[in-house]
This record gives sequence, structure tokens and C-alpha cells, in this order.
Amino acid sequence: MSTFSRRRGILAGTAVVLAIAAAAVVAFVSRGGSDAASVRLEPSDGLLDAPLRMEVDGADRDAPIHLTLSSRSTDGVLWSGSRAVRADDDGRISVDGGTLLASLRPTGVADSPKLGLFPLDDAVTLRVEARAGDRLLGQASAVRRLVEAQVSSIELTASHDGLVAHYWTVPPGARRSTAVLALGGSEGGYGNGLQARLLASHGYPVLELAYFGARGVPNELRAIPLEYLARALRWLHGRPGVEDVVVVGASRGGELALLVASTYPALVQGVAAYAPGYAVVPGSWTRGGEPVGSAADPDPRIPVERIRGPVLLVAGAADQVWNSAYAVSAVGERRDEHGGRTESLTFPEAGHGLTVAVPNLPFPTEATLEGLTLVSGGTRQADALARNAAWARLLALLDRVGRDSG
Repeated sequence: MSTFSRRRGILAGTAVVLAIAAAAVVAFVSRGGSDAASVRLEPSDGLLDAPLRMEVDGADRDAPIHLTLSSRSTDGVLWSGSRAVRADDDGRISVDGGTLLASLRPTGVADSPKLGLFPLDDAVTLRVEARAGDRLLGQASAVRRLVEAQVSSIELTASHDGLVAHYWTVPPGARRSTAVLALGGSEGGYGNGLQARLLASHGYPVLELAYFGARGVPNELRAIPLEYLARALRWLHGRPGVEDVVVVGASRGGELALLVASTYPALVQGVAAYAPGYAVVPGSWTRGGEPVGSAADPDPRIPVERIRGPVLLVAGAADQVWNSAYAVSAVGERRDEHGGRTESLTFPEAGHGLTVAVPNLPFPTEATLEGLTLVSGGTRQADALARNAAWARLLALLDRVGRDSG
């Protein structure tokens, strides 16, 4: 499982623009019971991975202030969480709100592991309320967006392009030279659209590739030709200004990312694999019409020592889908034996849900697909905090690849 929500098309919609405009009006307001107090969320407008600070001015010196952060999901459910902070000698509070955001819980409905805080119109509106005892000091709002207005997408089709994909990019002046091939997991289709839009908003061209489970590609994850992935890599390398390609995959897409980079090392300059496998699942892939992991080469382990660029590996030790923590350890050990540049992140309380690889938001830890319930393990908070840490390392890897080739 690598995503629980997908949207397609050009996403600079009217609803997002109105939400941002409304937030800009109210972000610095709101005084409550004290004319001297003000409450802010900073910055008032930004991408989903922007820092979030909760700030109060004008409180009583050393007073305990109760801060409540909330947001409403696309399904209408209110999510909220609180913390108490003591004002300083000047009556000020300035605290990081990122951990609280990752910890929000559904309010007014029965909690369920299938609930998650999904963005509405590709943005979440956050609200903070500050109270000193029963006295309301003030409120403020901020918007966190998944996509910049300048990001656009085109659709690639099997009949026209030989690929089934969405290509996300920004205008040439804002475009980076490192592109991303994004691979989803066993849910099929176009993979992690949330991640694709957010990376594109940072200037990285992203090819969100479907390799099964969509029109024009096989219905099942069975006998997928690796040549199809090589075609996608060459297509990306052929885009104006692209010098390097990093493959980012989750779950079965993490297995595929490692396998593709091992098979075509000259076409791949880096890999990020979330909850990957360390070995080929029999029957999944072919090359030259022959199964990968054939009788002639019975060792199912992916030859990750062939990958030339840096590799980021991410797993949760509480993963209940498969033992991705062991896979990360096995891949990292094999890479280390051959001098590969590898960074391994394993989060003790996170599960397979960290494969929805965007930061800050609490997403479900269970999903029902075609009547079957998939339990990912871990907790919403642990998954969200793991994604926060992994997101920073992913951006660092992409930046590093760009600098190494510059």
C-alpha cells in the first residue's frame, strides 16, 4: 500500500485559491478575551512540508496556555489535538506545531484505523485556538498546500507514448535538473500522486508511472517487463534540462526501484525505497521475455551492489505487511560490503503506512481493497513522524544527486 488518495489533472483550482485567500485574511487575527493578545500560525501559507509554528503574544507572564490545533478532512471529519505551553517572561509563546499536527485525532466520531486526515482540494486548512483557562486569547488559521500553482501535468498513454503515466513539472526557469521516476506498490495504478505533486512543487520533474492496474498496462502485478521501466527512464532522460534520474518506490514499488536501478545502473543516479523487499517476488518481473530470478539464476536477492548512486532505505519495524525492516538491513549490509553509499532509516513504532511518503499528516493504518482489509501496523502518529524524518532525507538525496552531477 503506498497511497490512500489520488487526484489527477492540473491542480491550481479555484477552491485552492479561495482557501489561500481566506487564510491570508484571517491568519494574523483574532483576539479573544484579551485585547493585548494575538495568536498566529506561521507561515500562514506554504507547502505541506513547510515548518509550522504556533505563536502567541500578549499573554500573562508565565501563564499556562492551552493550544488546540485542528483541521477538517476531505470526508468532513474534524481532527484536533492540544498541548499546554507556559508563556515566557514577556508573555510570548513560539513552539513547533509539526509534532502536534502529526498527532491529530478524529473528533466527534468513533476513531478507526481506516480514518485519515486527507487534504481537501489539495490543501489542508489548519486552525489554532489559544486559551488561558476559560478565557479565549485568540485564534488563527494557515493553509498547507500539496501543490504550487505553477505545477502542471500531462498524461502519457500506451498508444501515444508507450508509457502510462502522469508527468508533473514546473516552468523551465524553476525546474531542477534531477527528475524522479515514482513507482507505487501493490495497489496498482499511478502510484503516490500526493508525493508526485509535492516533489514537483519543489522543482523536481516527476513521472508518476503506472506499471500495472491501469488502462494500457497489465491488470495484475505479474510478468512486468523491466524494459518498460527502462523506456520510462530513457523518456525522463530525454526531457529538456534533465541530467539525472532518481527512482522513488514504495512497497512492491520499492522492490522494483532497487531492481531497476540494479538492472540499468547507467540510467539511474539514485534510489529511495520505502518499505521495500530485498529479494525478487517470483513471477513478478521479466527481462528479455524470461522471468527475473530464473532457474539459470536462482538467487532471488536483488543485486543492489550494482546501483551506482546513493540509496535511501526507509522502513517501520512494526510493519505488518512484510518484514521491510529486515529488508532494509539486508540491502544496507550488501551495499556496505561493496562500498555503496547507503542511508538506512528504521522507525521502531512505524508500520507499512509510512509508504504514503509525504510528511505531517496522519493517514490510516488500515485499508480495504477489493473486500480485503490490509493492516499496515504501527500507529498514525508514528507513521507521520517517520514520514517527516524520511521526507527531509529524500529532499537531501535529491539535492545531493543534483550537486554531484553539477
